[in-house]
Amino acid sequence: MASLSVKEQDERLRAANPSFRMTIDTWWMGVWEGNLTPICQAYRVRIRYFPYRYWEHVTIGHPYVTVKVIDPLIAPDPRGTGERTPHVYSFGHPPELPALCSWDPAEDEWNPGEYIVDKIIPWTIKWLLFYEDWLDTGVWQGRGRHPDLPRSRGCEHAVKSQSCGPTLFHSFGTRIGLHSSAVALVLGAFGFRTDYSWPILP
Repeated sequence: MASLSVKEQDERLRAANPSFRMTIDTWWMGVWEGNLTPICQAYRVRIRYFPYRYWEHVTIGHPYVTVKVIDPLIAPDPRGTGERTPHVYSFGHPPELPALCSWDPAEDEWNPGEYIVDKIIPWTIKWLLFYEDWLDTGVWQGRGRHPDLPRSRGCEHAVKSQSCGPTLFHSFGTRIGLHSSAVALVLGAFGFRTDYSWPILP
């Protein structure tokens, strides 16, 4: 499967949201920083993209995208309750800068032939909506699967839960009665649906 180049991703991303700027530009990796504002809070996010690399008719590497929120910091304990931020990948990342778990790589929900702006950005915005709701209520309303870590620092066993993955945003509109403040506000203000329609705000 062919992948979009860093240049192709850059042109499409900056055309859709001019706040994004490339901070690293090489033939094998692109890194962007830009702003997303799901409701009122603006988030500075960093997106790192590795396309397929080719060398003398050989495909090298495994393409992937990681997304981090760099301002304001969302981890490790933004609620001040001892709870870790849910639905993030902390392994191999600084505690305060985990990668977001907003889709399930095992389900091939995204492939490198797709534009970041068409899928990754909408999924990131919806993750931020669930994050803001979690800050308010302490309950993560997103569904799917992810190995969440327990609160205790001494326990190293991950447990399976219904969070983050192929069903993360399913029934987003039909479950409005179960959501509070943050999600309800956005549904009312922007008419969010389960498709990939999304507002890009400066």
